[in-house]
Amino acid sequence: EDLSDYRNPSLLFIERLFRQHGNVLDIEKMFDLVYRLHRVKGDPIVVALTDAYEVSADSVRTAYDALAPFDLLLKNTPYGQISSKGKAAAAELGIEVCDQSSIFSRLAE
Repeated sequence: EDLSDYRNPSLLFIERLFRQHGNVLDIEKMFDLVYRLHRVKGDPIVVALTDAYEVSADSVRTAYDALAPFDLLLKNTPYGQISSKGKAAAAELGIEVCDQSSIFSRLAE
């Protein structure tokens, strides 16, 4: 069976969110959980996804170790939160971390 068009159902929501953003021109899936978003205004941005409920320093560092290089770590679940230590770890690594509610403004930059 041809699996070239297969899309992970858990990623359909976030891919639709990317497609529907007015500043996103093209979505390039680099590999599982990592996308390069080409924007109308601004340079392309590489976004990695995490399903962590609580985005802690450890979950940021784990995602970075597994998926880097990327510019932004997106919390791919509407539940839980991003801890202050998670934000600090992201800053130390030179990346950003955001949730679904703040991704729209970040992509517009």
